[in-house]
Amino acid sequence: MREQHKIMTALALTMLAVLLLVVMAAAVQGAPAAERPEGWSEHQVTAHNVAQQMRAMGYAEDNVVIRACQEWWRAEEETDTSSVTADAATPSPQGEGYTTKEQRAEYPEAAYVWQLLKEAGLSDIHAAAILGNAMAESGGQTLAINVYQDCSGYWGAWAMSKVYYADVVGQGADAQVAKILATLGEGFYQTTDVRSAARWFSDNWERPAVWSEVRADNAERALRYFGGAA
Repeated sequence: MREQHKIMTALALTMLAVLLLVVMAAAVQGAPAAERPEGWSEHQVTAHNVAQQMRAMGYAEDNVVIRACQEWWRAEEETDTSSVTADAATPSPQGEGYTTKEQRAEYPEAAYVWQLLKEAGLSDIHAAAILGNAMAESGGQTLAINVYQDCSGYWGAWAMSKVYYADVVGQGADAQVAKILATLGEGFYQTTDVRSAARWFSDNWERPAVWSEVRADNAERALRYFGGAA
């Protein structure tokens, strides 16, 4: 009897999660269209956006809806012939050899940002430094960054001022990364380790009210996660 009760409870929770996923997906699909990362299907964008909404509401990565979204994203990547399915050991012209398929499934936005930074010619430590600051601004100190974060007067993964960076408001990773690279000082590229690079980016580009070593810790985690993926 107890086992039957457990099974019924699990089924009820699963049905509730599916219902919530469908409702939130409908809400996301009804929202204004955002820039779609190259290679993503509409379903992958929807799954990602629903997961990001759940994260914004304070739910952890093991939340049943977030996990369902991740599975939906992975299934879509495996079945959608328009998405890239080549092994990471064979880099594509778009640079997806800089990340693995598993990394693109687990943290799609961070993986896409890493790809863009590496395509632009940045070293691993400098790409990780920039990504580590994004983790502080929109990822809750994780690689689950949100390039479509809309927070009061700030926009995107790096919480760019809507006043000073009005041209990137509403834009995705491509526009944000391009703006960063166009406005970075040469001193950034003279840093020789990931922690000093993260500090330089924070002090001279991001400019938070107070420096925190957490940003450098984030950068180290990003370097360990993505460095040498190809």
